[in-house]
Amino acid sequence: MKYILYDINTKAVVQWQDTDVYSYNEPTSTQSRVIVPEDAVPAAFDPYNWPSGWWYVDGALTQVAPPPPLSEVAMYKRWAVSARRAQAEEVGVVLDDNSTFAPVPAQMGRIASLALGHAFIGVTEVDIELGGEWRHFAAADLADAYAKYVRQREAFYAAERVHLEAIAVLLTAGDRPALEAYDTTAGWPAPEAP
Repeated sequence: MKYILYDINTKAVVQWQDTDVYSYNEPTSTQSRVIVPEDAVPAAFDPYNWPSGWWYVDGALTQVAPPPPLSEVAMYKRWAVSARRAQAEEVGVVLDDNSTFAPVPAQMGRIASLALGHAFIGVTEVDIELGGEWRHFAAADLADAYAKYVRQREAFYAAERVHLEAIAVLLTAGDRPALEAYDTTAGWPAPEAP
């Protein structure tokens, strides 16, 4: 008998099988085996070679790839949204002197405590390493830079949430055309002016 072994998630045929030639292991939990009727065996069927460019869709062999599962489309959309938010954090904000303020997460604790508590603890001048360079700030200027950065960061987190919720709604509704067309580049806040 002739069979195809295919991946149940991608529908890709992963092996031609002919039990007159070999014996085969049982399919794994992510695979399925289907008998290929003699009158439907493609010319490319060869148990000695791996199939390429064949899928098993809606009960038939085809050389037209099926669309990716909707969950995969949603996953890539979510990744694009989260990457956009992360990019905004990495880029930082432009300050009045046209320099960039983009602290890395490991610096945020120190910067936050100085920016928010400088008056209470009596610190008036601060040296901070940003992007591999040391910068000197008056404590009040650091507080302003930190506030501007946090406002932008939180605006991007809010936009990320809106996007992720919209993607979830489209996925739950099973609306493939709308999910595939969903624009992950729209709806982001503009950076604050210096």
